Amino acid sequence: MAGDLLPLQCSGKAAMSTQLILLSCNAAVDGFMYGYDTGSMGGALLQLKRPRTLEVGGTCPGLDEKSLSVADQQSIVAAVVFGGLVTSTMAGWLSGMLGRRKTILIASVLLAVGSALMGCATDIHSMVVARFVTGAGIGITSCTVPMYICECAPSSYRGRLCFLNDLMIVFGQVFAALTSTFFFHMEVDDSWRYILGLGILPSIVMFLGFFLQPESPRWLLSCGHQDDGKSVLALLRGSNPDDPALESEFNDIMDGVTAECKAAMSARSCFQTFWLDLHVRRALLLGCGLQILQQWAGINTIMYYGATIMQQSGTLYDVRSTTCFTAENKRDVASTIMFAGSQIVGVLFSWFPVDRIGRRSLILTSLAGVVLSLATLGCVFSLPNPGTHLILTCFVMYTVSFGFGLSPVPWTVNAEIYPLSVRGTCVSLATSMHWLMNFVVTETFLSWSSSLSTNSEERALKVR
Repeated sequence: MAGDLLPLQCSGKAAMSTQLILLSCNAAVDGFMYGYDTGSMGGALLQLKRPRTLEVGGTCPGLDEKSLSVADQQSIVAAVVFGGLVTSTMAGWLSGMLGRRKTILIASVLLAVGSALMGCATDIHSMVVARFVTGAGIGITSCTVPMYICECAPSSYRGRLCFLNDLMIVFGQVFAALTSTFFFHMEVDDSWRYILGLGILPSIVMFLGFFLQPESPRWLLSCGHQDDGKSVLALLRGSNPDDPALESEFNDIMDGVTAECKAAMSARSCFQTFWLDLHVRRALLLGCGLQILQQWAGINTIMYYGATIMQQSGTLYDVRSTTCFTAENKRDVASTIMFAGSQIVGVLFSWFPVDRIGRRSLILTSLAGVVLSLATLGCVFSLPNPGTHLILTCFVMYTVSFGFGLSPVPWTVNAEIYPLSVRGTCVSLATSMHWLMNFVVTETFLSWSSSLSTNSEERALKVR
């Protein structure tokens, strides 16, 4: 079988090359950093929204002189999403002009600067700017890093490295929840500064990791640097430039690059390419629709506002929202570990059946679990005194169901369904739709939940 000949053709050195190991580490660090930056706000927000000026003996100073309103909280959280939306639309153009490696290095700098600015923010405006800078870095890496991995890794490793990148996003969210829980239980003043500022560490590691890697061979060939492209490909595979297997792979890449260049030089307009072409139109509508569905399912409301939701759903809301280190608040922050951790379980479960039962069956099963768990959760929230354990059980059911299909399938399908000549542009459009819907949900969730809340204590506090 062809699969049995692959190790002989590609040489054992390719599997053990230093550059492939480094690429694996970079994929993991990028995913971890993405997850940490998106998950760190969940616990930090409980402290961040408090007033900075406290009475004598008070603890846990917040961001601004006054308590943050619901609109302020939404703006701070959504700023990172808006930054991702803006840069995701230009990431393809930027990586095409500067190269994948340089673009990722720029994004690493933005992430480090954004994390530092968040840790040093002194008011709402400076925090929104810091969050936007961080989001700008995330938006670039969300498009460019998977592209770099696919262009540099051997075909037999691409799926595993992309899965590693996705899995480490959830691990980053778990670590962010663990960090928030640690600082909360230690009752550290200004701990939100440490929680948000710690994002600078994976950003630096990511910068150093990609600094040590070469440029994408596919990008070099698209710029006409054939000798450099072949040398980099040999370095990535850990083989000799004259190796027949390497020569065959190099020719395949060249054929793909040539086809893409011809398509880019064609006289067809964007309207002709993406709408009049039935196959591309249907694929693009499916890809964008899956991204919209993923965000409307509400996973990022859990990641961003999980601790706040738990706080709003409990008793003594008026005390817990104005007093920082209560036992109930510590429990609410700790519960975010379960939210992210249960999503890991779902993602791991999806790894085995995704190629056996198909994408459609997987996402339909996931969607059924999400609908059932959210409907149950809604019923639980309508009870006069919903039990914390019952709420957590519903959340765990939801995140496991989401991780099983709605988390990985939209990204997998978008990488598979487009013709090669328009794949980059279509993936970019679908990714932008992901960020747009993420922004809409994040910017409106707290307002809607406050308006529709059945918690009398929360509604009374809102009126004050």
